[in-house]
Formats: sequence, C-alpha cells, structure tokens
Amino acid sequence: MKPYLEYVNFIPGSTTPARVFHNSGKIQINMSRWNTIPDAFHKKFILNHEIGHFLGKTGNENYADAYAFSKMVGTEPFSLRKSITALTDNIKQDSAAKDVRVRAQTIRALRYDYFINHNQKALEALKIWYPEEAAQIETNSFDGVSCFDYKSINFKNLGILAVCIIAIITIVILISKRNG
Repeated sequence: MKPYLEYVNFIPGSTTPARVFHNSGKIQINMSRWNTIPDAFHKKFILNHEIGHFLGKTGNENYADAYAFSKMVGTEPFSLRKSITALTDNIKQDSAAKDVRVRAQTIRALRYDYFINHNQKALEALKIWYPEEAAQIETNSFDGVSCFDYKSINFKNLGILAVCIIAIITIVILISKRNG
C-alpha cells in the first residue's frame, strides 16, 4: 500500500498542515494551513514527515522528522537550515514537545554538516549550544557517521535508525535531568 493525498478544507480542532492515517496511507492536507506555508521546501518536508510516519507505522515525531530530513537534505541550497525552519515555522503550538523536536533537528543538521560536509563551524556550534553532543564527537564515543549519514539509511532495516533515535532521546533526557 502506498501513501496518497486527500485535500480537505480544514481539520476540525487541529492546526496541523497535514496528518496521516497509518492503516490506509491517506495523508490529509489541511488546506486552511497548507495555503499559509509559503516555502515549497517546507511543504515537501511536511509531506515526507507524514510518509515517515506511514512507512515506520509510528506516531513518533522524531522518527518522522529524521525520515523527512533523510529525504530532503542536500536537495537544495540551505536544506540543513530549512529542515529546522520547517519545524519552527510550522508547528504552531509552543510546547516542550516542539522544543525537543527542534533541538533534535538542529543537532541532526549540525552533525550532518560536520560529518558529511566536514564543516568545522558545525562542530563549533555544537560546542556552544550542545556541549554534550560535541564531547561525544570529540571523544569518538558516538559513531556519528553510521547514524547520521541519512542518504544511506535503508528504511527496510530500521535497526540502525532505532539506535539513532534512542541515542538522541537518551541525550535529551540526560540534558534535561542535568538542567533540571
């Protein structure tokens, strides 16, 4: 079964631009929100996010964000930055869940930029904003390439992705406990 689109004028009680029904593959596009999104990259990111939910048969937002990132990174200039603004600009409610998703996406983008693009400034940004992440990279205690080389992820073999997600969640939990 493949995902397919259904356009609706609005989704009652929801500000989401799109949602997916896992058992049917139907992705509903909420036109009242969709038409307010000016950036085509953001729209493609959102669609890939919903496809990630469907393919993974999961409601896990971080998984769906990682899937969308894997499909969109490198597709146009500034795709790393746009993968973050796709979340910040389109998740309407401010919440701890939004903060966790934006944080994970920012780390994902910086890690990708450092490991794949060999951008030293990405590592410097990690040192400033997420020192625990930078420490893992510098001490080689985390194999960033195997988890963050998104172009090579085979989503039929979800084991590696599951390890990546667990690692990110663990990091978030440890930081939140430390900050307390």
